[in-house]
Amino acid sequence: MKTAKYKCIPSGVLANILFRLPVKSLKRFECVCKSWYDLIKDPSFTIQHLHHSKNVNQHFLLQKGARYGHVSLLCLDEISLLSRHRLNLPSVFSEILGPCNGIYCFIRLNVEFELDLIALANVSLREFKVVPDLSIAHPHSERQSVKLYGFGFDRKTNDYKLVLILSCTDTKGIEFDCKEVVYSLRSNSWRELDRTFPYAEVTHWPSPYFKISYWPYLLTSDSGTYVNGNSHWLVSDTAHWLANNVIRYMIRYFDMADEVFRRISLPKLPEFSSDGDMDVNINALYTDSLSVVVLPKSYIPDKTCEVWIMHDYGDDESWTKLVTIGQIEGIARSLKLLGFWHNGEFLFEYDEEQVISYNPNTQKISQKFRVCGSLRAYTESLVSIIGDQLDDQNMLFDIVKESDDPTLQQPTSS
Repeated sequence: MKTAKYKCIPSGVLANILFRLPVKSLKRFECVCKSWYDLIKDPSFTIQHLHHSKNVNQHFLLQKGARYGHVSLLCLDEISLLSRHRLNLPSVFSEILGPCNGIYCFIRLNVEFELDLIALANVSLREFKVVPDLSIAHPHSERQSVKLYGFGFDRKTNDYKLVLILSCTDTKGIEFDCKEVVYSLRSNSWRELDRTFPYAEVTHWPSPYFKISYWPYLLTSDSGTYVNGNSHWLVSDTAHWLANNVIRYMIRYFDMADEVFRRISLPKLPEFSSDGDMDVNINALYTDSLSVVVLPKSYIPDKTCEVWIMHDYGDDESWTKLVTIGQIEGIARSLKLLGFWHNGEFLFEYDEEQVISYNPNTQKISQKFRVCGSLRAYTESLVSIIGDQLDDQNMLFDIVKESDDPTLQQPTSS
């Protein structure tokens, strides 16, 4: 009788139940029967599960220790309940990019910012893939250091890509050229691209006997922000800054499908930004919406930050101010918006250790907890990066529950 009742469950109803479950449970349920296995392995189910995970995610990756030698998964089923699991990765890394559909890109650079190791990982599936060494070299370059990097998803070809801008220097350490390269997960190989990022050098003479050469755009961060499949960087116009002593920001992004760099203008910034005395950050909000967070560097009553959101991706005219947050009592200026929390609350990180959940309607902090390290968003995903292949370059890693650690304190209500 139980078997007969099970067979009567419509496939649509079954899928609607299963896609709400965590990856760990789904991997076990693949063994229930062939029909369940086929359903969970179906690409459309993977997409449906991913969209649900992005909307209900309550987890983070915690990066701490020298060169991020320690990466943990923080599980916040409720913000008042924390559990922590350590990722036993095969190596340590200096940068973590993502998540991009639940996939992370781990990068290790040496002291001269040259590539040492690149890997991809799906934490949910515990999959780890070593990216082939970059074999594209400049014939006259002594070394190639990484100037910019971004990780994203090409929706046209269903491919995950990593883009790098490499600085080529001679034996005297003088930069004489830059080149753009891209790695494709589908082909598991590197290609050199035609240059589309502006490289024209800007020269400044502080005195008649001394000059300084700058990149045309100064990066606020060398790692990109993932939105809508592409990587985005907040940059400032060097020539405008040198001529007017005013910082003018814009967004440069790499189009993963067309493999070119493009530009997005910022919204009209608040009045206190006219003299450049502000901090500006870009974030990914509402799953695939680009946001700009503006913070004054000096105290301004009732103005802690403004959050702007681009409703129509790529349309400079679609910027809308989402909210203005007044001064938060007892909170330092250096706020970083991590995303939204329960009931429209904002999750802020400040002082690189404190995290708060802030309600903009009541203007109150609902929860607060402390971490030592850097938090990065986490998304559960069934997207496999290694398939059934297991070897020295494609492997699985363990996730081990950790004991209490003084660097992670339980939250307290405010």
